[in-house]
Formats: sequence, C-alpha cells, structure tokens
Amino acid sequence: MLDFVAALGLVFAIGIGSFLFHTIPNRWTLLADVVPIQLFAFGYFAFALRRFLGLSWAITAAGTLAFFCLSLGLSAVGRASLPPVLAGSAGYAAFLLGLAGVALAMSRAATFDRQRRLVALAGLAFAVSLTMRSVDGALCGSLPLGSHWLWHLLNAWVLYLLLRAGMTGERDAVTASSSRGR
Repeated sequence: MLDFVAALGLVFAIGIGSFLFHTIPNRWTLLADVVPIQLFAFGYFAFALRRFLGLSWAITAAGTLAFFCLSLGLSAVGRASLPPVLAGSAGYAAFLLGLAGVALAMSRAATFDRQRRLVALAGLAFAVSLTMRSVDGALCGSLPLGSHWLWHLLNAWVLYLLLRAGMTGERDAVTASSSRGR
C-alpha cells in the first residue's frame, strides 16, 4: 500500500524521470520516466481499495494484481490495434478505468464523499490529459507547441488531486476512529 511519504517520493521521481526522458531520450531515461508512474498508479490503486473501500489486505492484493493484468492486457491490445499515433497512450487506459471504477465504488459509501469527488475529478482531468497526449502527434504539424505539454500539466493536477484525496482520507479516518473511541 502507498503511504503519503512514499507517494510524495514517487511524485518527485515522476517529475525527475519525465525531465530526464524529455531532455535525454534513451532506454534508461524512459525507465526513469515510466517506472515511477507505474508504481504510483498501482500503489494508489491499492491505497484506494484499502483506505476508501475498506477492503481486506488479501482482496486489495488480488484487486491490484487484477488491475495490473488489465493494464498489461489493454496496453497490448491497444498497441496491436490502434494507429501508431494513439498506440502510445494505450498503456494508460487502465489508469483511466481504475480512477473511474474507484470513484464509482466510493459512491456507495457516504463516509468518503469529499475524497470520491477528488478522485472523480482526477479521473476527469486524466481523461482530458490522455486525450491531449493521444492527439499530440496529429496536432504537431499544425500547432507549433503541440498538446503534449497539456498532458504533463494536467497530470500534475491529477497527482495533486489524488494526494489531496489521500491526505483528506487520512484526516477523516483518524477523526472517525477517535470519535468512535469516545
């Protein structure tokens, strides 16, 4: 499960990795870019299952493994069936589904309503972000800056919203447990 300090470390690593890959594109900087993103996504999914949905450790682990397999499957299918300009975004499709699924599952529990709204907003922002990444190749010929910068800007907002939901969830969980102890 992802704790807040680890999440902050991963967000920092995402920024560094992205900078490295965009300034010195090679195999190692690609890994520096992609690995922290993957760790954050799967770690946050496990965090959300455990914290927001209250699932057991075993179900959280199984759900996260299933989410990992879904991600691999969607990435493989997308790369094989989508045009090259869109295929690079296929690996992120599961993250969009994961955010939507978590927000939807959270709607059943009123205890995390504020966090559900933040996760849902993060999902909406990620949908726009992924769209900007997907159309960037087609837009580069007509727009000098393309739209890839919007991918990064919106993803920074997504990370902020998810961290905010996690911080708010921590505070609400502590408040709820202390009020039950009275």
